[in-house]
Amino acid sequence: MTSFSPEVWKSATDVMLILKASGNTDLDALRMVVLYEADFNFMNKHIGREVVSNAIRKNQMAVEQFAKPRSSPINQCVARRVMFNISQFQKLLIVVCSSDLLSCYDQIVHSAASLAMQRFGIPQSWMKSMFSTIQLCRHKVRTGLGTSELTYGGIMEGKDPLMGVGQGNRAGPAIWSIISCVLFQIMHDKKLFSTFQSKFLDDLVELVGFMYVDDNDLICKGNQDTSDELVNKAQRILTS
Repeated sequence: MTSFSPEVWKSATDVMLILKASGNTDLDALRMVVLYEADFNFMNKHIGREVVSNAIRKNQMAVEQFAKPRSSPINQCVARRVMFNISQFQKLLIVVCSSDLLSCYDQIVHSAASLAMQRFGIPQSWMKSMFSTIQLCRHKVRTGLGTSELTYGGIMEGKDPLMGVGQGNRAGPAIWSIISCVLFQIMHDKKLFSTFQSKFLDDLVELVGFMYVDDNDLICKGNQDTSDELVNKAQRILTS
């Protein structure tokens, strides 16, 4: 609660746990996991659970984000399949832009993540404790040949602090979910969503797309649009 970061938290070990693709040992194909101090990661897990609970309790968790309690990646796949079925039955044009962000946990900007988390009720002091630890943390790399004596990270002369939260941070998925909630709300405010009509409940469902952590499918459904008009709409959504 005081933003304190114990000195013991400011060291971590990067370990290759598994290969991303079986038999591929190329350097760019290795999956590195950051081993933080256990009690630091316990705090991260607590922060992640707290912020997601706040978002659900306030009904502010984006309907597009499937990385939340009582949901799973298969729910995203089913929803996408249903969307394709609807467009096929109604003979509607539809554009889907799919992306899987590269090294997503290493790309998180601390200032953006902190503001998003505070928006959902997390104290600023908690964010300072987490992100100051990450920025001051010095990393060693462990391989089959042993642990490196050289380190990276921490305060390096002439260099900005490292961003990201590290693969293995227990708050990582929650931070991604909360950032995406803010982004989806912005896109809803800009009317960059597609509308689907429920035939059973007469409800209108407004969707920008489908997302699980950082894997997302942005959608653009046409009504009376020509294919060129629909592609231009989809480009505006993608650009936003």
